[in-house]
Amino acid sequence: MLLANNNYVVNGRHDGRTAITPVAIIDISKREQQKKSNKELLEGVNPYRALIDTGATSTMLSNKVISDLGLIPVGPAKFHGIHSVKIGVVYLFRVAFYGDVAGKDLLATRSIKTDKEVHKIYICPTDIEGGEIDEQPNFDVLLGMDVLRTGNLRIDKSGDFSFSF
Repeated sequence: MLLANNNYVVNGRHDGRTAITPVAIIDISKREQQKKSNKELLEGVNPYRALIDTGATSTMLSNKVISDLGLIPVGPAKFHGIHSVKIGVVYLFRVAFYGDVAGKDLLATRSIKTDKEVHKIYICPTDIEGGEIDEQPNFDVLLGMDVLRTGNLRIDKSGDFSFSF
């Protein structure tokens, strides 16, 4: 992430229909356990492809993300979809954004691997209560307004987007 005017900025490209960015999902229910173990907060955290969706109220995770992280449900909730309201399981987590090194080359493949090049990360300070979405071919996380309203999203007609906070 680049520091500009005391804001973190995530930059990327969109194709006119979708804007995808790499994110990490952090299981905050295990935060106390992590503190006691003296392990790094980001140990074992991997990037996932996230679709930026300004029409979604809640951030949602694929079963793959939930399974990879071993997320434990914290309760039921109503999730409003395009055509209906569904009762689903709630998971508690935080979203972390990767910095300027994790760019379009990293997004070129479905399975993004963490490596030494990805070294700048910003953890959104808001606890997210998200649900589960069906598996999607192009993304694993649907970033909703619960995350997006923590900053400023700019989508340019030139094909660029930025999210600053």
